[in-house]
Amino acid sequence: MSTKKAARTRRAEHEKEKQHRRRQGPLILAMVVLGVLVVLATVLIFGTGGRDSDDSRVWSAAHGHWHGR
Repeated sequence: MSTKKAARTRRAEHEKEKQHRRRQGPLILAMVVLGVLVVLATVLIFGTGGRDSDDSRVWSAAHGHWHGR
């Protein structure tokens, strides 16, 4: 293979790799945003469920901590 042809081949492969990385950027960003939304939705849906409200817990002086009703 001639030197010019080898250089052209390397340049073409390098450009192809750069294009591949450019296409991956938005995909990775979309996956991160989707992951954050899934975590937020899970927290909002399953969150504490009202278990930590003052109405559902009673202080036990004998034990020195809170008890659920």
